[in-house]
Amino acid sequence: MKGHPPLRVRFARSLAAKAAWALSRFTAAGKLVLLGYGVTIFFVVDTRTTLNYQIFGLLIALLLFAVSLGLMRKGSFSLRRMLPRHATVGVPLRYVVQIRNMGLVETRSLDFNEDIAWSETDPPRPAARVLPASIDSIPAGEEHNVSMQLLPLTRGVLEFRTGILGLVDPLGLYKRLLPLPAPEKLVVLPRTYPVPSLDLRAGRRYQPGGRRTSLSSGDSQEFAGLRDYRPGDPVRHIHWPSFARFGEPKVKEFQDEYQTRLALVLDTFPWRHLRTWRAPLEGQPAHQDSIQESVFEAAVSVAASLAAAKRPQDTTLDLLFVADKARQVSAERGRADEHGLLEALAAVTPCMDKPFDVLERVVLRHAALVGGVVLVLLAWDDRRRSLVDSLRAAGLTIRTVLVADPPASAMEGLPPPDAIIRPDHIEQDLAAL
Repeated sequence: MKGHPPLRVRFARSLAAKAAWALSRFTAAGKLVLLGYGVTIFFVVDTRTTLNYQIFGLLIALLLFAVSLGLMRKGSFSLRRMLPRHATVGVPLRYVVQIRNMGLVETRSLDFNEDIAWSETDPPRPAARVLPASIDSIPAGEEHNVSMQLLPLTRGVLEFRTGILGLVDPLGLYKRLLPLPAPEKLVVLPRTYPVPSLDLRAGRRYQPGGRRTSLSSGDSQEFAGLRDYRPGDPVRHIHWPSFARFGEPKVKEFQDEYQTRLALVLDTFPWRHLRTWRAPLEGQPAHQDSIQESVFEAAVSVAASLAAAKRPQDTTLDLLFVADKARQVSAERGRADEHGLLEALAAVTPCMDKPFDVLERVVLRHAALVGGVVLVLLAWDDRRRSLVDSLRAAGLTIRTVLVADPPASAMEGLPPPDAIIRPDHIEQDLAAL
């Protein structure tokens, strides 16, 4: 567990937060006046410099007057966001906020912004960037639709805490901020990139007792034809319209469910020797945490891209990974199922408290159900190569994808993985798969 930052660091953060809080109450024009005030303050020590002194006094008067007018502004409002189900890291999102004026008079000169919780990283970072919107007026008792643009910066759950409505003073320098509580959450999916069709040419396997699939997904246990009744046939399989027509019982025949099933395995176990690969390339001391984080995020993005890639219609994809426990998420070929995979990847975190053996056992136990496995790995050490060998020995089609940027010396004498995806060149390397 990491200790608390030094006192001077906490003081600097607190001071920066207070400064940001104060500056948020000034418009762009107001900030220019503040800048002018800061410049002229250095020239008014000598009161004989009449012009500078007059400018200094004018700026103070303007700011005080604007603040007074702004604090006098009042209003009562409510808001409702119209958010989509998902957003994607790095992809601008447009959504609409409906603001209702609950007061008795028209309100003019407003702006709107969002208060979004920061990411739970160390140090914390903004989870998204929002462009503020200006509003000319909202008549009494009416709604106004505000078009907002947001850029998600991290995957996971984006928490909207409050909407911030600014009531701008008549001079356009200062605004009174009205927080409008409206907590909401939005799932931010990992960034995905184009990937060639995911087809391992794996064998089709019988899926007894599995969930029923449509005729377009594998050879599901659906109606295949009619035949004569035989003693012992279930009564529920009798085709009564044919019985009534021909006077002899006919029963429905069904076809067992066969389909291609693939496993997509995400390695969530950080490799402690990763910094020995990166430090020599960067020419500076390695920052273990930041390196691990960037590589892990790249691996999640690679897994998400593979999960969303095209695959044959009769293919079911099982996503396997270990977080707080072993998890499996399955999807047939369909947008809703794909989103289920991406939602699971949006929430995945590195596994720091379990050995790699846990993932190995999960994958080997699942191997009997699938015809092929795609492994997205964080390293290419003995344990991971042993897992690949075990899966190949079981007769499975295997595709290994290493997400790393190892120096050539680190791979000497080792059997190469099927593909290496460099964290800084994900799109380029995925396109070459």
